Amino acid sequence: MEQHAQQYATVRNAHETELIEDYVELIGDLLAHRGEARAADIANRMAVSQATVSK
Repeated sequence: MEQHAQQYATVRNAHETELIEDYVELIGDLLAHRGEARAADIANRMAVSQATVSK
């Protein structure tokens, strides 16, 4: 049972890392093309709320 819990934790951490990488890439793209990366723009592009972006 402990092994399964560890496997799930590993998968959750991998997904979290992928999501963070998506945010960083998007912020870089916005900065490169618009000179700014506003929370509203990030939220719109990621299809999430601005509160989620802030979190």
